Amino acid sequence: VPSVWNTLVDTPAAKNGKGAATYHLRIENLKPNFRYAFFMFNKVITAANLYCNGKLVFSQGYASEKYTETVSRRSMNIAVLESDSAGIIDLVFHISNNAYRKGGMHGALKLTEEKHLRRWFTLKFNYSFFYAGALLSVMIYHLSLFLLRKYDWTSFYFSLFSFAILIRGITADFSLVLFYLPDMPYGIDMKLEYTVMFMAPLFFMLHLSLLYDIDFKVNTPKSVIAKSIVYAGSVLGLAIWILPVRLANMLVIPSLCYFFLSF
Repeated sequence: VPSVWNTLVDTPAAKNGKGAATYHLRIENLKPNFRYAFFMFNKVITAANLYCNGKLVFSQGYASEKYTETVSRRSMNIAVLESDSAGIIDLVFHISNNAYRKGGMHGALKLTEEKHLRRWFTLKFNYSFFYAGALLSVMIYHLSLFLLRKYDWTSFYFSLFSFAILIRGITADFSLVLFYLPDMPYGIDMKLEYTVMFMAPLFFMLHLSLLYDIDFKVNTPKSVIAKSIVYAGSVLGLAIWILPVRLANMLVIPSLCYFFLSF
């Protein structure tokens, strides 16, 4: 299936991810009258309707041919697709986007039998809870050290670092947040996912600076590096949360560069 349309359509709007499109995919040689499924999280950008053999089987946000009327969303839903008597699934996607820097399809579509997908979903759900619980335990432990040791700031900053990783874990690949809050505004949803890119390096650097007594008031090589990471992370964080999402997501690439360079 063609992916994002930024490089497929030669118009300024499409190059910036904005627009509307129809995708048509016909799958043959399947089991007749059998239920298959797609897991739709992060598969379309950003609003879509999916029709299977002429029936609406999935909707995300509000997709409009007038892309400026798009209501953006992400969805944790499973789209159930039933083949016809000839073993054919005929799919039509209506997709529109006015908020994200890319438009169209996002990543591969993975078709599987419904029962297998629901089993995978349950395993992934349980794993995500285990992962979130482990990070939450680390965060609470270090936050407790901060309180019990009369404001041990190294522990406080490490608890915030753990919190940043926790947010990423429950919003990115498998979003527990969206599972429980499916109507969360798209802007908040995306900004939560971006938070780790500035919050993790910033608070980990503050943790290290106190742990190794790096003095911000002098211009030693260590302090210059530490101040650069902290100040750059603060600026990126403020910009991401203050700007509307259509501008904030333009900062993803600079934020990723900052994230990896910091570590």
